[in-house]
Parts: sequence; C-alpha cells; structure tokens
Amino acid sequence: MRWLWRTLLLTLFLMLLLLSVLATVDNAEPVQLQLLGAETPALSLYWWLVLAWVAGMLIGWLFALRAQWRLRGQLRELRRLVQERGL
Repeated sequence: MRWLWRTLLLTLFLMLLLLSVLATVDNAEPVQLQLLGAETPALSLYWWLVLAWVAGMLIGWLFALRAQWRLRGQLRELRRLVQERGL
C-alpha cells in the first residue's frame, strides 16, 4: 500500500512540474504584480511559481512545527502525570 501512495505522490509531483514548465515556456515575458498600489519587480512566471512554492512549503512547515510543539507539550504533561501517580 505504501508503494501505491508513493507512486501517486510522485506522479502528482511530476504532473505539476510538467505543468509549471509548460506554463513557463508559454509565458516567458516578465510579470509585475500589483497589490494595494505596491508593485513587485518584474520577474518571469517561473520565478513567481518558485517563490509561491517556497512560501507554501515554509508556511506548511511552520504549521507542522506548531502542531509538533503542542503535541510534545501534551506528551510531557502526560509523562509527568504518569510519574506522579506511579502508573
């Protein structure tokens, strides 16, 4: 079952990679984003996709780290209770 999950993830990753390469080839001219009057530097679509991917990875990592810290705190509390009660 694990090999199926890994194959599915690899296939999805390769499809997304192919899609981003095709989008980059078709849209090679620089793109400048505007948000609330602020303008970003003109970069090719490829770099915007890479930056969005990196930002998503960092945000996901931070959420996972937060959850891990919470679970470690719960584990520490449960271990303390076990030691106090002698279970």
